[in-house]
Amino acid sequence: MQKQVRCPQCKTVQPLMPKCKSCGLDFKAYARKLKEKRAAQGGAPKKVRCPQCKTVQPMGAECVSCGLDFKEYARKKKAERAAAEGQAPAAAPTPATAPAETSAETKEVKKPVKKSYLDGKPVDIIMPKFEREPELSSVGELLGNAWLIYKDRAPMLMGLFLLSSVLATLPGMIGFFTFVGAALISLGKGAVVGIILFLISLLVGATLSLWPMTGLVSAAYDETQGFREAMGSGWRHMWALAWLYMVVGYLVQGGLGLLVIPGIIWWVSFFGAKFVIFDGPERGVSAALKSRAYVQGHWRAVFWRVLLASLILGLPAFMWQFAMVMLPTSVKIFLIPMFPFILGAATIWSVVFVPFMFVYLGLMFKELKAMKGPDFRFSVSGKAKAAWLGLATAGILLPIVIFIAAGGITAVKNMVMLKAMQSITSGDFSVMTPEMKNPQKATPRRTPAPTGPEANIEPEINVDKLSFVTGERIVVHFKAPSTFAENAWVGIVPTTVPHGSETINDRNDVAYQYLSGRTSGDLVFTAPEEPGIYDIRMNDADEGGKEVASTTIAVESGTPPPPPTNVNAFVTTIKQRYSPLEAVEVEFSGLPGNDKDWITVVDAKASSQTFGEWFYTGGLSSGRHTFKGLRPGMYEVRVYYNWPDGGYQIHARHSFRVVSQ
Repeated sequence: MQKQVRCPQCKTVQPLMPKCKSCGLDFKAYARKLKEKRAAQGGAPKKVRCPQCKTVQPMGAECVSCGLDFKEYARKKKAERAAAEGQAPAAAPTPATAPAETSAETKEVKKPVKKSYLDGKPVDIIMPKFEREPELSSVGELLGNAWLIYKDRAPMLMGLFLLSSVLATLPGMIGFFTFVGAALISLGKGAVVGIILFLISLLVGATLSLWPMTGLVSAAYDETQGFREAMGSGWRHMWALAWLYMVVGYLVQGGLGLLVIPGIIWWVSFFGAKFVIFDGPERGVSAALKSRAYVQGHWRAVFWRVLLASLILGLPAFMWQFAMVMLPTSVKIFLIPMFPFILGAATIWSVVFVPFMFVYLGLMFKELKAMKGPDFRFSVSGKAKAAWLGLATAGILLPIVIFIAAGGITAVKNMVMLKAMQSITSGDFSVMTPEMKNPQKATPRRTPAPTGPEANIEPEINVDKLSFVTGERIVVHFKAPSTFAENAWVGIVPTTVPHGSETINDRNDVAYQYLSGRTSGDLVFTAPEEPGIYDIRMNDADEGGKEVASTTIAVESGTPPPPPTNVNAFVTTIKQRYSPLEAVEVEFSGLPGNDKDWITVVDAKASSQTFGEWFYTGGLSSGRHTFKGLRPGMYEVRVYYNWPDGGYQIHARHSFRVVSQ
């Protein structure tokens, strides 16, 4: 259970968090100010260790962490010692009401209680009942709390930001003037040397500025740090922060390449990664994914708060762009000479608000951490990190590939590449391989080769969405020509496995199902337990065949959604009338996809608990099945769900007749 604390200001008992949820008191700042106040009154304040939670703190009436009343605790201990020595304990102050009345009143309190064993006997202590899960503070509360911290630390935080800015620009200016001087002296080798020195100066400036900038992030996150401590922390973490910025930038840029939306989602999810590196050993992708784990469940609230911070920081640039686009030309001409002053105002704005926004974001990240609780554990596998980098790489390459395809090397290559891109990004989800272009190459064949429209169907695989969580149902819609072998199959294969060979696919598949001669329908799989990128691949035969179609999916860690319940089952027979002992072919669709959904054929007048020949669908939502021939009479084909939990409730039925010739 999460540790409970009592606010020393409003006395509210609540889960341990950086600030009081009722009055907004910052517990660390309160303890620090109390210490400074006692020191100002003369001499160093006395410190005590709480006998219950062991917290070392300035002397006071109650513990700042667990709320223990020190005087009451001392009185009870004294009474215990007196009882042990055979002496009568000192009379404790008692309320005016009688014990029986107190007991009766206690019974009327309908709130959870916490047991305390300070005096060897359980005592009921009334605790507040929390009806809702903890939520992020409102934007106003966050801004107010950030301002309370910032106003006392503004000179130091702005100094760190200014130092970073000076170190970033000064070497570059020196390099620029060196370049100009070398170019004036000699337009040959001198200019080349000047360019090299200028580039080196830019690199040196970026490196030097990273040190105080990292210290600024550290000091904004930990309000107990002074200038020296912040610079020390910046020196220790500067390369970790530099690597983190490159990784997060790469991931977000890749997400933007995947039709923008993933990039926005990841930008918000990774906002706290810069604070993660100061808390633990996570670096790079691990730090970004840990920030995502903290944000999970609160993404929408975090989005609006991060967006606000971005809008505040970008306000001067936004206003300038708005003026240049929307205002009339006469006003623009008046504003252009004022650009240096506007640039100076924008610089002052950045000096003031960049450190403030770091404090604001740091407070929000602390709240997210506190809501996860002390039992929160995070780990990420190397495969998961590689999958994220792979997705980002795909997002970065995707616009490049589309651009090349749009330029066109040949008309055929344009068509193939655009279809592949559409399959990943537009929701079509079908990927054509060279084997699909010529289905006559697929072997082995049925003999004799079937003819008709079904023999000319091009193989195709579709899924309803691109991303799944581990254990989730994956419904695969397929089409296949009737020329495929009976043992043609569809399986889930890691995307790193080379395409083309059925034998290689067979060795590496994590799940598979046979088509059993069907030319269309649905196959239901369960997403693999190991997160990663997978292909769903169709093969035209089980042994010695070829891969003829595939589509790519992503599998992430998570809790799978419950199976659908609002489905409308449908069942019918291919013909309405059959001859005696003629095989009855049944077609079904819209089933929920349970392994033990079942279908039976019975006399039309039979009760719902009667069954004849039957079969399990094996998790299929749709498909076909052939029943043995029947004697003349009126019959029904009936659909039942999920035996035995579904019982004998009929979810779909269809009547047909067997007539004598």
